[in-house]
Amino acid sequence: MHLPDGYLSTKVWIAGWLLSGTGISASLKQSKKLLEERTVPLMGLLSAFIFAAQMVNFPVGAGTSGHLLGAALAVILLGLAPAIVVMTTVLAVQCFIFQDGGLTAMGANLFNMAVIGPITAWAVYRGLRLIPGNGLTGVMIATGLASWCSVVAASAACATELALSGTIKFSLVFPAMTIVHMVIGIAEGVITCLILGFIWSVRKDLIIQDRGRIFSPGPADRRKVVVLFCILILIVILLSFFSSLLPDGLEKVAEILGFARGGSEPSFQAPLADYTWPGLESVFLSTALAGAAGAMIMVIVSAGIARLIVHRKRIRH
Repeated sequence: MHLPDGYLSTKVWIAGWLLSGTGISASLKQSKKLLEERTVPLMGLLSAFIFAAQMVNFPVGAGTSGHLLGAALAVILLGLAPAIVVMTTVLAVQCFIFQDGGLTAMGANLFNMAVIGPITAWAVYRGLRLIPGNGLTGVMIATGLASWCSVVAASAACATELALSGTIKFSLVFPAMTIVHMVIGIAEGVITCLILGFIWSVRKDLIIQDRGRIFSPGPADRRKVVVLFCILILIVILLSFFSSLLPDGLEKVAEILGFARGGSEPSFQAPLADYTWPGLESVFLSTALAGAAGAMIMVIVSAGIARLIVHRKRIRH
């Protein structure tokens, strides 16, 4: 769902920057009230995991593939505001380091996947968690529906932006985008439930069930959290070697509706474009190094942002 440059009109991509900037700014302010020093590693590791998981494309039928969005996962483990910060960091690194999504279109991509996705997931998850019962079944139902809705809402926003740009008629692109992402959303829900089911079995306390609570691990817990997420990151990097080569939902819709050629050439050359390590002939080694480098960059950048937020919170107090 990463829009490239050239698909959106100037007015629409500027509006995307303004809307996403407003949402991200509000999330940074809210995160200051929630984050603690002990939460910093979790934000870094979760960002790295979502980045690595998005490298794994899975086939969904009709010659189309999809990949994890991760907005619901971030919301359920961190809460809304920190989740928006995490998703913003992931998308920014993908754009500037891996050339995934256009530079001008980045504002729209942030709005769709880092703002609309998490807000939708949070609203659905929180609404369903008001139903009595804190057992695993209740959490899984809320997780699955929140994940599905976050993907569909983000795709609907993307389709609307394309229509407003005059790229393709709303009557064509909206049903095409939402229908294919309804299918991708099912996979998103299943994958997110599997991940949270695993986390529930080993670290149930990581999953937010109370309004406003955010996990704050102690020194001993921190080591366990690091080990847990390192295992998850390693698993998804290994799975990326089996990633589907089929076009994703947006690419497939663009091909079918005939606006795939509307994209423009990238305005810069990213160092690890297309998630490959330059100069290596081995696809296996190239993908592995790019994925590992991306995960490390995500940990450093996301944890650095979280630490800066905590530091500024201390200064104010």
